[in-house]
Amino acid sequence: MRQKPLIVLGGIASVLAVGRGAIAAESAVIAAVDPPALTAKPAQPPPSPPLPEALPAGAVPETSTAGAVAEAAQASPPPRTLRQLAIKSILVASVRASAAEPREQGRIIVYPLRIERIVWGSKPASDQILLVELRGASTRPPLLEAGASAVVLLQPLSQVSYLREHVREPNAFEAVAGRDGIIRFAGREQGVEVAGSMLRARDARSPLQIRSHAFSELGSDNPRLVEDGVHELAALSPLQGLTEREKSILAVQLSNTSIPGQTRVRLIETLGRGQDRAAASLLAGAFTETARLLEAALRARAKLGAPAGSNELNVHLGSPDLGVRSAALRALAVSRHAYAAAILANAVSPHEPREIRLAAIDALAELEDSASLGALAAAFESDDQGIKQASARAILAKGDHADDALVDLALRGISRETRTYAAMLLLTRRSRAHPSVQRLASSSPSPDVVEVLEKGLQDSHAHEH
Repeated sequence: MRQKPLIVLGGIASVLAVGRGAIAAESAVIAAVDPPALTAKPAQPPPSPPLPEALPAGAVPETSTAGAVAEAAQASPPPRTLRQLAIKSILVASVRASAAEPREQGRIIVYPLRIERIVWGSKPASDQILLVELRGASTRPPLLEAGASAVVLLQPLSQVSYLREHVREPNAFEAVAGRDGIIRFAGREQGVEVAGSMLRARDARSPLQIRSHAFSELGSDNPRLVEDGVHELAALSPLQGLTEREKSILAVQLSNTSIPGQTRVRLIETLGRGQDRAAASLLAGAFTETARLLEAALRARAKLGAPAGSNELNVHLGSPDLGVRSAALRALAVSRHAYAAAILANAVSPHEPREIRLAAIDALAELEDSASLGALAAAFESDDQGIKQASARAILAKGDHADDALVDLALRGISRETRTYAAMLLLTRRSRAHPSVQRLASSSPSPDVVEVLEKGLQDSHAHEH
């Protein structure tokens, strides 16, 4: 495969794995030490080079430490499941809403509800109850429109609160966790399904019971139950030993485009963390209409030891859709493909569009391969600030071997910005007495790097005193 020439860094050995604390600290370094503002240069994208036909066989691939930390940093806190919310409920009921009544100039909204079925809890004195919402200046849709049906998870109004001060009726309730404690449904059949799901949620205690409950939700026609089932599965230990019933449910929902993409991504990632290779064939049949879904599916299959084949990857890498190409490049980081590093290094080249270069740099950060430092050093020379910062993060993800790359860039970088930025990063991660800093200082650096070193050493000395 013919590639663009890369800057080769001397004295770089095999890459060591880095810990979570190191990656977090080095991410802060990038945030604190920005390169000078630069201008990006647009480029025209040629197609990515094709993959060789033979894929290597080997052990089940694992995500690199850098990749795992990056994924954890981007992940949002896990949502509370309906099972967890139900614990706080004193009443769970199937209701039908009437027209809402605003109070206190619209800061409070009162929803009259007619109870049609008690799922569990003590029956109120009347079938007519009030659901109270503290609206404030919110512009979100109402909790329930007139005529809407839902199962609601209710708790009493606090006796000492703004709501109780203005809503005196004794049959007034709040929804547990606001709108998260409201499960809408359409039609009697779906209402029975939601009520049954809440009863299972109340009784599910053991991991086996929770798993059975989660798959029952996942097989539902109600979007909220499906979403909740995904969250329940994600919170369980890695899935293994999928039953035929579970496989059937997964096969349907992995291609169900009525389920929000974010929910399907979470389901795919949950399967990728599992230990059942049968999930890989289910993921191969998943409908991935967005780049994010494609990347999640490709990465999950690789983690399960069944990465996409050469023909499939070549289709994605040659796609005219930059999002699809980016997804395939990011997935190469966990594929353990013999030619992954070479393909990613080529994709970092300046002739590629910015989106492709950034995806390749992120993927190279996950590769435990010292050869990738050459491509990252070349990207560090970019006059695009975003490319320069991304390559800096990727170099720092290489742990101790980042020092060799930063020293070489500070000494041999083409531009002043490259040399000084590399020196600044080195000083931020290492003390003035560290051998890497001393090696740079004693290697006749350019005057601009000398200035950075002198200022950095003076600041360090001042802090010590």
